Amino acid sequence: MKRFFTRHSMAGLALVLTAMQASADPMPGCYMRIYDEAHLAAQPQQWVEGISMWIQPDQINDFMRAASMSVLKRDAAPTDQILMMAVTCRDGDGGLTICTSWCGNDAIEITSSDAQGLTFRTGRFIVSPGAECSGGRDLAEAPGQATAYRLDKVEDGLCG
Repeated sequence: MKRFFTRHSMAGLALVLTAMQASADPMPGCYMRIYDEAHLAAQPQQWVEGISMWIQPDQINDFMRAASMSVLKRDAAPTDQILMMAVTCRDGDGGLTICTSWCGNDAIEITSSDAQGLTFRTGRFIVSPGAECSGGRDLAEAPGQATAYRLDKVEDGLCG
């Protein structure tokens, strides 16, 4: 298995997570999912090979926590593998944390978080190569259909 993220590839964009509801309040640390070959073979339409989210241990203020998110593209050239996107998150309806893209109306919803990991879903969320808003890919696998991602809590050193 190839190494997913290095400290250099993770040091990038900041996103802000609002920690208002216990059910979706992300715990600080590293969250990651790398899909194995069997999963990817069974899901040929899935372009995401792996995803990570580093949630900083220190809060920015009473309601915000800095984090970084990176996505590894499946079958991409080494220079074109990592995509990222900065977002701002807030308390949403039903105890969810809603994170919206700075580039438009894209959003992810953090639906749960516990000591084992976190889950988020999206119907449209573009991640891009660098700070620009163009040239990215949608984390939703099909237009208009929600896609959920479960990231496992892993050793902090894998992200930061």
